[in-house]
Amino acid sequence: MSDKPTISNALSHYKENMGEDLKALWKIWIPTTFLNFAFMPLWGRIPWVAGTSFLWSMVLSMMRGGAITDGDELAADLTGSAVTGESLHLFGDSLNDYLASPVDLDKTQIHMCVSASGPDKVGWVSMLARAVSDHGGNVTHSKMIRLGKEFTVLMHVSVAPKDRKNIIAGLYSHDELEPLNLKISGLTRRQTGMFVEPTLALTIHCVGKDRPGMLAEVAEKLSGRGISVENLSTELRRGPGGRRDFVINANVTCSGLYDQDELKTLFADMRKLKKKLNLDVLDIRAQKI
Repeated sequence: MSDKPTISNALSHYKENMGEDLKALWKIWIPTTFLNFAFMPLWGRIPWVAGTSFLWSMVLSMMRGGAITDGDELAADLTGSAVTGESLHLFGDSLNDYLASPVDLDKTQIHMCVSASGPDKVGWVSMLARAVSDHGGNVTHSKMIRLGKEFTVLMHVSVAPKDRKNIIAGLYSHDELEPLNLKISGLTRRQTGMFVEPTLALTIHCVGKDRPGMLAEVAEKLSGRGISVENLSTELRRGPGGRRDFVINANVTCSGLYDQDELKTLFADMRKLKKKLNLDVLDIRAQKI
């Protein structure tokens, strides 16, 4: 699975994974072997072993499978329809659709950012969404999450100009929402004269064993190449064997004129970062205008 396989790396990974892998192997093969030789008729033993092997292959793939390293170079330039390689792909969606923001899409509406944080309780989402709807607002993008004992929400709300004052007054005067400490701010479109149109869009998906600094490393690598983060989310998941996995999902853009060689260089840098952070998954999807 490594770019440059070595015996020392193989032994290092073997030592690191040995305890967990052997426990999983024993849990499957010891009982199934006992059943096979104790109760299985002679004619059924080979099919039984084959079935167990198939099950073990799936378990092992789930535990240790990851991004597949492929020795092929990028096979097509950015105007092509496919790219081969470790986990770099082109996709054909329109960049305008990919980066579509309701603030830029609907110029006839007033756009607001509603943020709130307060003690978590059942019903906050339905109460806040109903209050927005009852005052003429429409929720498009939103992120709501419980962090410890706190409930936090960030949402984009669009509203007709005539309802602007009504929705602001209605949300601020809603007694049941008072514990959330609502804050409402206006959103404006990017200034055309100052905003440089992007020439390349990327979606980046990373998964690896959690450790401090992973987000900083990825963000610094992108920033150092002049790449702007449009949307980003991170989370912790329970990985194989109860391991804490850190997950990054990012939509980013670049205003530079990226050709095939520059994209290869970027991908090579990200592959080095994958090795440095010991990531299990690094998936990059790119589109050039």
